[in-house]
Amino acid sequence: MLIPLAGLLALLAPDATAPADICELGRVIVHDLPPAVPVPVDVGYYVDGSSSRSGLLALCPNLREKLPAGYSIADYSAWARANIHAPLPGRPTAPAIIYTVGVPKLAANARSATVDMTVTCTGLCGQGLVAYYIRTSDGWRRDGQPHTKWVS
Repeated sequence: MLIPLAGLLALLAPDATAPADICELGRVIVHDLPPAVPVPVDVGYYVDGSSSRSGLLALCPNLREKLPAGYSIADYSAWARANIHAPLPGRPTAPAIIYTVGVPKLAANARSATVDMTVTCTGLCGQGLVAYYIRTSDGWRRDGQPHTKWVS
């Protein structure tokens, strides 16, 4: 059986989704992060920007400059604080909330997408979310509120 060269290349080609499409959607996803509200204590809000893990900011590093007001890229200190799940005697810790945003998965028709997110935070908290996005004539928009997949 002979397969035409174009057909063979289509079989071997990686996902045809252009990173530009993903990064365009990523700008909306980053914009949709909850507001950074440091009440009742001074909470640090962060986004996981690690290039060593696959995620939205690893794929689209320009989004690092598009974070909402009050957000920073998570550093070692933020991760250390977010991973304190029980109070340390005599050591008050400024809480940290870190959002890890996965690479959006576009539907075959590129008109809708899902994105998985996790929230890691100081204390007994954490959450896994999935958000749905649709492409309209005005661009991407979130379709409803993110749905909780798990909570700790």
